[in-house]
Amino acid sequence: MNPRQKSFVQLHIAIVFFGFTAILGELITLSPLPLVWWRLILAALAFLPVLMIRKKFQWDRFNVVRGPLILVSIFLALHWVTFFGAIKLANASIGVLCVATTSAMTSVIEPLINRNRFHPIELFFGLLIIPGMFLVVSSVDPGMYWGIASGLISAFFSAIFTTFNKSIVGKGSTLFFTFVELFLAMIVLSIIILFARNWDSSIRLWPVPVSDWKYLLVLAVICTTVCYTLAFDALKHMSAFAANLSINVEPIYGILLAAWILDENEDLDFRFYTGAALILLVVFIFPIFEKRMMKKRVEVLRS
Repeated sequence: MNPRQKSFVQLHIAIVFFGFTAILGELITLSPLPLVWWRLILAALAFLPVLMIRKKFQWDRFNVVRGPLILVSIFLALHWVTFFGAIKLANASIGVLCVATTSAMTSVIEPLINRNRFHPIELFFGLLIIPGMFLVVSSVDPGMYWGIASGLISAFFSAIFTTFNKSIVGKGSTLFFTFVELFLAMIVLSIIILFARNWDSSIRLWPVPVSDWKYLLVLAVICTTVCYTLAFDALKHMSAFAANLSINVEPIYGILLAAWILDENEDLDFRFYTGAALILLVVFIFPIFEKRMMKKRVEVLRS
C-alpha cells in the first residue's frame, strides 16, 4: 500500500469514527454543557502523550497565532455545545444533517470575515440546500424544531471557527494548535458553566453516571484525539480537494449509523431522507465545482 492509499484509508477510518460522535452524544445521558466539558478535558489530556512522543510542542508559535486560536476556541466550544444540544432536542440524524450545512455557510461567512471577493456560485450552492432543509423540517415532529434550530446555529459557529482556523494553517504544528484549541475551549466553557449555573443550578459537572464514562472515553480519546491525529497524518499525502470531498461523506456515515444503532429510521419518514439526500448531494458536489472555479481563476490570471 503506497502512502497515498494508506492516507485515504486512515482518513476514512477517522471519518467513520467522526460519524459515531452523534451516536455517542445520544447515548451519553449528560446534558450538552457537562458533556462537552468532559470531552474537552479528556481529549486535551489524551493529546499530551501524542505531542510528547512526536515532540510537537511549539509554544514559541502560540503568540504568532494567538488571536485566531482564541477565536477558534470560543466558537469550537459553542459549536460542540449547540451540536449536542441539537442531538438532545431532536436526534443524531438531525444533528449531523444540520451540521452538514457548514460548508454552504462557510462559503458565505468566509468572504465577510476575510473581506474576500464574494462568488455568486457559492451563494447558489448555499440556496440549493433550502429545498432539502424544507423537506426535513416538514417531515419531523414540531417538538424537534428546537433541535433543528440548535443544529443550524452549530453549523454557523462551525463555519466561523473553520474560517479562522484557515488563517492558522501552515504556521506551526496542527496537532499542537488543536491541543491548544481544546484546552482554551475548555476554559471558555468553564466560564460559561459558572455563569449558566446562576440561572440553572441543575447544571453539574460531577458526579458523572457510571454508564457515561465508557462513552465519554470513546468520544474523547478515539473520536477526538485518535481521529484528529489520523486525519492530520492523512492530509500530508492528500490534496485539499480529495480531503474535503472525503470529509463531506461524514454526515452520510452518521445518518446510516443512527439508523443502524439507534433505529432512528423508524422515527423518520421518506421526506426526511429525501431532504437529507438533497442536502448531502449539494454538500458532496460543491468541492467539485469549487475546484473547477479555482482552476478557471488560475487560467484567467495566467492569460
